[in-house]
Amino acid sequence: MIAELELKNETPVFLGSYDTQFHEDDPFRTQSLKGLWRYWVRAYIAGAMFEKGVLTCKKSDTRVCGVDSKSLDILLAKTQEILGGPKLASKFRIFIEDVSVSKKTIKKEEKEKKFKIDGEEKGLLEVPQRIRLLMMGKGDRSLSFANDVRTKVKVEVASHADASDLEIKIALGSLLTALTLNGLGKMGRRGFGTFSIRGDGHQFIRSYLDSRGFFIFEKLPDLINETLNAACSCIDEKGTPHELPPLDCVTRRKIDLSAISVEQGIFNRREVPVFSVIKVEKRSKADSLQLLSELQDFFYRPGRTRKMGIGITRAEKSEDLLTKERFSWFLGLPREQKETGYSAAVERRASPIHLAVHNGFGLFTLFLSGDWPLGICWERFRRRPHNIKVRERETIPLLIDENIIKRAYLTVLLCLEKYLKACGYSYEVMYP
Repeated sequence: MIAELELKNETPVFLGSYDTQFHEDDPFRTQSLKGLWRYWVRAYIAGAMFEKGVLTCKKSDTRVCGVDSKSLDILLAKTQEILGGPKLASKFRIFIEDVSVSKKTIKKEEKEKKFKIDGEEKGLLEVPQRIRLLMMGKGDRSLSFANDVRTKVKVEVASHADASDLEIKIALGSLLTALTLNGLGKMGRRGFGTFSIRGDGHQFIRSYLDSRGFFIFEKLPDLINETLNAACSCIDEKGTPHELPPLDCVTRRKIDLSAISVEQGIFNRREVPVFSVIKVEKRSKADSLQLLSELQDFFYRPGRTRKMGIGITRAEKSEDLLTKERFSWFLGLPREQKETGYSAAVERRASPIHLAVHNGFGLFTLFLSGDWPLGICWERFRRRPHNIKVRERETIPLLIDENIIKRAYLTVLLCLEKYLKACGYSYEVMYP
């Protein structure tokens, strides 16, 4: 056994099935954890390849930056060497044991326009926007989730495998990163499903735990660097780095964006990181549900503008820069509601900004990469100037290139900084 982790949830966990409801007979799926683990192993290996100049962009008909086939082969091979694939068994086995969980229910009462969480009344704006989204529709609705989740996760080297120290570091470092910067289950990138970690095992794990065995969040930068160094040691090839990686990756590299005239307070525009982690804390006391609600609202225009005291107007006149500059697509695609918003030829492009909410603080993880659609459509309905009763659809094509991606990224950072200040949060850059 190289790791034994005791997990206890810090925010509600939505481990719903096909119907979004929580089922007590199937409370905790190993697949959810394995998928998240693989994502971060791949992100670390991609970051190592990017730093060594072998994660190469290629011209694409659909995206600003495509992944070169040779680079993709290396990335998949290195990932599968650790966690397996179609033709390779994983070198590591993961088990979930001793699961205990209680079920809670959120009820929406349409007539009174209020919510009840296990009988406790909550106003409409006290409930996180993602929960309200899941409960959209007419009439009373209910949604169940897992609360007071406790479980043990055990990791061991498979009996058939001979895992090197470097591979153990990559595997364990990626798992700790996953459980720190993301949650499990639905909305795991928006603050739900996060856990506290208490563990033991391999010396690599123990070096990031306190005397009681709890993970030390202040050591997250050291964990990222040590895991990334291990990944770099597994990449023998060398090349010339491209300015932007073709996909999300963990890296220490920074790029000079001083030529783009968007003011910045979080980063120096001459040294903007491709990957970063920002810790935020409320200046006044707040519980996890309040943190979830406030921090999630950054991704949601009505919530963001309401908390910043910005009125809802036409996009061209909006004081919200993401709306005015039409950069909200950077928060993830598609972004559509009632046949308006942003869409593209690609089915989905997940947000490069992740949110994890722990007890007393939140962590924003930001990626900068070139894998965005070349074309995005922004649609809205507008009234005819001489007949306001008639609404007609307006479609505006947005052409995306590397400079637009960089400008959008800086604008998102500027809006995030302003939003945090308006909501009474302090922030610090944890990484790099």
